[in-house]
Amino acid sequence: MTPSPDQSNCYNFNLKVRLSVKEIEIVRATVHRLLGDDARIRIFGSRAKVDEKGGDIDLLIETEQKLADRVSTACRLTSQLQMQLGDQKIDVIIVDPETREQPIHQIARQTGVIL
Repeated sequence: MTPSPDQSNCYNFNLKVRLSVKEIEIVRATVHRLLGDDARIRIFGSRAKVDEKGGDIDLLIETEQKLADRVSTACRLTSQLQMQLGDQKIDVIIVDPETREQPIHQIARQTGVIL
């Protein structure tokens, strides 16, 4: 059964993730405002699986721009998202050209959904 558009699952944009349309728009706008329109956003983990419940919002953000401080940028992005989305757990991983590849990056690319 396909959920109606007003339910919390988002099925527009051909996405099957457990974020509302409004939440997806907030994530996109916040990431693009901070990292530019070329930043690629991928949600992974339990929120990328419509048949699971609960879970935090896990985001992998990939950018071609070299960041002076990825950790600080990730913290700033997380706090901005929490202010707009409410008090929920949000994990942000940012990958720039200087980032050393980690297993979690590959997992996010293989199992995640591009927003």
